[in-house]
Amino acid sequence: MIACAGQGGAVVLALWLARAEPALATGGPAAAACVCPCPPPSSPGAAGHAIESAPPRPEAFDFNRLGRQHYRARSWSEAVAAYRQALAADPKWRAPQLNLACAHAQAERFADAVKEARALAQAAYVPWGRAIEEAVDLAPLRIRPERHDLLSALAEAGRAWGAALPSSMLFVARTSAPVKLPTTGVLWLGLGQEIFAYLAGSGTWRQLTNEDGRVLAFVRSPDGRRLLYVRAGKLVRQPGRPDVLRGLSLRELELSSMTLGPVVSLSADVKRIELSSDARGFHLRSSPPDDGPATTWRLGGTALIPATQWPPEASAAAPRVRLDGLGVLPQRQATTIASDGCAYRARDRLDQGLPSVEILPTGKGRPLRLPVRLGAGLFGLPFPKR
Repeated sequence: MIACAGQGGAVVLALWLARAEPALATGGPAAAACVCPCPPPSSPGAAGHAIESAPPRPEAFDFNRLGRQHYRARSWSEAVAAYRQALAADPKWRAPQLNLACAHAQAERFADAVKEARALAQAAYVPWGRAIEEAVDLAPLRIRPERHDLLSALAEAGRAWGAALPSSMLFVARTSAPVKLPTTGVLWLGLGQEIFAYLAGSGTWRQLTNEDGRVLAFVRSPDGRRLLYVRAGKLVRQPGRPDVLRGLSLRELELSSMTLGPVVSLSADVKRIELSSDARGFHLRSSPPDDGPATTWRLGGTALIPATQWPPEASAAAPRVRLDGLGVLPQRQATTIASDGCAYRARDRLDQGLPSVEILPTGKGRPLRLPVRLGAGLFGLPFPKR
């Protein structure tokens, strides 16, 4: 559960998740001036393009801390004033707005709480939609009529966030430095990876998942409207034996509404898994650690259902993705994408050993490289080297 400022949790969340412009493709002079696919800015920290999190401005942090002190003293008016000052000092740092909603809820100003939560969800649905849903200090709303207004606001914000996504290019990027993976042991895969979308019409991107950095790989449906992604568990490395993946789970995301499906766990250890999709849905093939025969599954709502037929060979619309003890290795072929009124290709590249994504215009124009400092890949990333 996520706590608001009264319990300190939202401050930690905001420091490492939230000082990033939400990258909404709203057009404007900058978007209209470029030729699609529009290049991202040269700096990954420019407005609208911050994938890595950054700490808030010192004055904003100080005002937020002052608000927390008033919050703990249950001085709601003073807390609200301090949080508003924090927002004014650093508009890109969204934590004070969640704290502001919580202060209103605790003061039983429920309409004001919903107003602030709605504004936060509209500005940065991912990652803040989940934070709103899980904030324990918004609990008073759960038994209030205003709860319906909050749920409607979240659903509306999700649809707005996902409206342009079915035709966009998706990729996995690291938002923080990954943990080091020793050569032996049972290793937690804390790699700081989430799925993002590149919007070619504006040169911006936006975040799609908020899984605490646990996304390892994904595959997309042929129509581009849904994706299935793998959430990390552990990596087991033993001398003289193949690496084993343990505790993996799957989740489906419907892009146009940003609706998440249930978590589906893989109960057994696997040496590798392969993901694919076709008109029938998503498919998975898992190989056991003992080199026994692979098992084929299809995703059926809340569970994996045994299947007798592995889908046909991968296509450009639905490539096959493989995850094993090395992670997801770069795709050999470029992926053709038609979105935002233009067509282009994207491919995995290694830039001095760092995974990256390169965008190739189909006509004239120089290749574009997504400026992601910690690494990016079209369907996942290799694990950090030992």
